[in-house]
Amino acid sequence: MREITAASTPSHQSGAGLGEGKTSAEQEAISQLGAAIALTDRDARAEALRHLATWLVDEDVQQALAVGARIPDANDKLEYMRALFAAWAGKEPQIALDYLKANFKPGNLQSEALDAAIERWAGKKPQAAWEWLQTNLSGPLKEQGMASLIQGWARNDPESAGAWFISTGSTAQGVLDSLVTTWADLNPRAAAAWVETLTNEENKTSGRVSLASEWVQQDAATAAAYFTPLITEGRQGIDLAAALANAWGASDPAATAQWINQLPQGAGRQEAAGVLATVWAASDIHAAIDWAQKLEVPEVKSSAIDHLGTTWGAIEPQKALTWLATLPADETRNEATRGALDSWAGTDPDTMKSWVAKQPASPTTDQARISLGELYADSAPADALQMALGIGDATQRSDALAKFFRYWRRHDDTAAQQWLQSNWTQLAPDLQKRIALEQRKPVPAK
Repeated sequence: MREITAASTPSHQSGAGLGEGKTSAEQEAISQLGAAIALTDRDARAEALRHLATWLVDEDVQQALAVGARIPDANDKLEYMRALFAAWAGKEPQIALDYLKANFKPGNLQSEALDAAIERWAGKKPQAAWEWLQTNLSGPLKEQGMASLIQGWARNDPESAGAWFISTGSTAQGVLDSLVTTWADLNPRAAAAWVETLTNEENKTSGRVSLASEWVQQDAATAAAYFTPLITEGRQGIDLAAALANAWGASDPAATAQWINQLPQGAGRQEAAGVLATVWAASDIHAAIDWAQKLEVPEVKSSAIDHLGTTWGAIEPQKALTWLATLPADETRNEATRGALDSWAGTDPDTMKSWVAKQPASPTTDQARISLGELYADSAPADALQMALGIGDATQRSDALAKFFRYWRRHDDTAAQQWLQSNWTQLAPDLQKRIALEQRKPVPAK
């Protein structure tokens, strides 16, 4: 293998054209690269790039790096470089990592390649990988590297990795999550037994949630049976219910719904229903609605409908509003409508603004103006105030105008005062009185 130096290797930050004048080995490598990136299937392309990187590292690391520098697409380059540095770290881990640190600019490509190399090294010599991390990395990059280290270690020896984590007294949630999910992939019951030995309650709670998310994807019935008795335990029970509903609902929402129906009444069941509604609405809104409308516990039904409205409002807002209008006029419908309008404002404010302008005055359009005003308050405060002025309900109009004016003063009092001076005569007497009260208050702190 030729010696690797910074001077002998091309830049790894941007792709170059596939040049000519190469040796036969280089031409072969470039030919294989061209064939790989020409594949239209994303998974097949990624697999071909990983295979090419691994093969080239065995032949000549410098050539492997040079070929990687030619990849034009950022995602393709990321797949290739992760495989390259994982393979290189399997042979010369410290050289590979030192090269990465010295020659790659900070950013996603460097951090992903570092993770791949550290994970491979840790699978063989975790102590050496840890010592390199301690000496060479800091901040978020170090924390991310630690998660990769524990993942590589746990894949080969989870018991030792778990014992080391406990010995450090760490509360790093990213590291714990990598340890638990990797262990759970190998043996979820062993991972569960280890989590229960944790004396730090925050770690135990986080470990249970990570384990639940992974285990339920492998064996939903067993995972649900294991964790259901814990769902009654306060905040951590709510978090567990949410984790199970989120992961299970993505693959089998109907089975998840049956499980939720059997949970004991309480905050955990309510949270699980809301999470499932969000997940299910994104894949099959009509099936989700049918399920939600059959729920018998009022609090659970309300949570599900609220989440359905919020999720559907981001995808098909007008259809969501049409459905919500068919529901009984109560607090559940009001909250779900507010959620749908907030989602619409956040995803497509221009269309929503045009829609509002064409609608007759109603509680729904009043809430739509409030939702748009909340959105505009940061970027276009004058537009937020204009939205407030269009609200039909007098109390809501006054409250929204005062709120948006107060917010504007906090960020730019001069501009807010100029707007007020220009628009004072157009304000109704009740609004003048309300704004005058706001104006006399000290400028709110940012």
